[in-house]
Amino acid sequence: DHVCRTLAEAFVLALPEDAFRKPHIGLITVVGPSVLHTFTTSNLVVDVPMTHQIEKMLPLESPSIVVFNTSLDIDLDRHAQEPAAAGEGQGVQIRITGGDPAAAMNYELALLSRLVDSLAGEGVAVAASQKTIHPFVKQELVQRGIVPIERLSLRHVDAVASSCGVRPVSAISEAILPQLGSHVGTLRKMRVIRLKRKKVLELEPTEDRNMQTVVLTAPSELAMEELSVVSRTVFKVLHAAISSPYVTRGGGCLELILSRLIRSRGGLAASSTREARLEATILESFASTLTLAASRVCGSESSLEDLWKAAGSAGDGDGDGKLLLDLVMVKLGAIEHGVDAACNLARVDSTLEVV
Repeated sequence: DHVCRTLAEAFVLALPEDAFRKPHIGLITVVGPSVLHTFTTSNLVVDVPMTHQIEKMLPLESPSIVVFNTSLDIDLDRHAQEPAAAGEGQGVQIRITGGDPAAAMNYELALLSRLVDSLAGEGVAVAASQKTIHPFVKQELVQRGIVPIERLSLRHVDAVASSCGVRPVSAISEAILPQLGSHVGTLRKMRVIRLKRKKVLELEPTEDRNMQTVVLTAPSELAMEELSVVSRTVFKVLHAAISSPYVTRGGGCLELILSRLIRSRGGLAASSTREARLEATILESFASTLTLAASRVCGSESSLEDLWKAAGSAGDGDGDGKLLLDLVMVKLGAIEHGVDAACNLARVDSTLEVV
């Protein structure tokens, strides 16, 4: 029950204004504690490799950050497309066309070195990359007082960019260097936290970004393998239940039942008082909105008519109508049973000796 409540809470708190967009919900797994220690936080928590030198540079208060969804490493293919820096006032562009790997590597390192200069000039405190950062570039960043964060992975890089309110830099070139200022975001705090034996990076946004991170705990690797799969499936199913309710049999029934119930208890339009007429108008508008939502789910007038009949039987207290409501809750029931099964596995596994 605790895990179910935590997952549901995280999903609701992470819902964006546009419910059709996928919410940002991270999942960090910690093996050792009981499942009762599972919790959710509005801060972004990411599991990335960190050296002792980087840990000593943290925590940071109100750091500025640039996010790259490309590597800050040598790319021997990039130099074939990138014009070398031309002298001021000259219209000549010199392209390296390959042939000498050493020249290509020198060109790449020089470009990345100029990138570090630009970051330092913008007062950037953190450079976060989805992929790897070249050791030479990493050393230059540290010498300039910039914290290098690498290997964020595709799953984390968009969340990190959203947490600081900027678009990530998608390509490294001479042309992007003067534009780095438009990619600089800020955080309230960045620090390293310890979850049992695991050290992770915590990013606190400056404002509510509709993001949640669930720290999922389980007593063993076997239990965590099961529970983490179920938890990720929970978020997919919950999002589908909102963005695509028609994938559930009986989708739209609940809206129609509520619409019919509201209209059946109206009867206030003929009231003499202004407040009663206003209330009746609001209720009718709400009922019409529910009907419209149901019609979009059904997709055809015949399907809508069938659902009206089903809604009518439900309103009359018929047993079949009750089943329609049950069908609307099928997904949530499956989620509860899945999480419960995973937690039971955790309890059973805790009594076994793991070899």
